[in-house]
Amino acid sequence: MFADDRDAILATAQDEDFSDDEIAAIEDASDSVHIDGAARSCRCDD
Repeated sequence: MFADDRDAILATAQDEDFSDDEIAAIEDASDSVHIDGAARSCRCDD
């Protein structure tokens, strides 16, 4: 489920002409966030 959300966010960022650095930051952030699909809550790894 999160992969679909991540792809949608990245597609929107590309459509909005985000810079390569901004898109890379989104990708990096998404690698450290886990979403519980049932509860739709987020947890970040530190």
